[in-house]
Amino acid sequence: MEEFMVPAVDPGIREFWGAGKALYDPSAIHVPTFLVHAEWDADLPSYMLHSYFERLTNTPYKRCVEIGEGTHTVILEKNRMQLFQAVQQFLDKKLKPGQ
Repeated sequence: MEEFMVPAVDPGIREFWGAGKALYDPSAIHVPTFLVHAEWDADLPSYMLHSYFERLTNTPYKRCVEIGEGTHTVILEKNRMQLFQAVQQFLDKKLKPGQ
């Protein structure tokens, strides 16, 4: 049986993550932004999401949604329809030019 192969990760990225350094500044984002988080996501704790959301200071519109009883793979889990609905609501948002 073949072993499961994990794709190589750029060591520079791993060093930044390990040191808590961002690869870019969220305040440099100037487009509508949607963030989603699942309640039981061990890969991305809630405090990190909220900190990132607060740093999106130049987005014309931003939305943050938390899906209950989900993990990092919520798209494959029982509450995935909540994710789909939240994404659709974000995409359906009518923004005026310049937003």
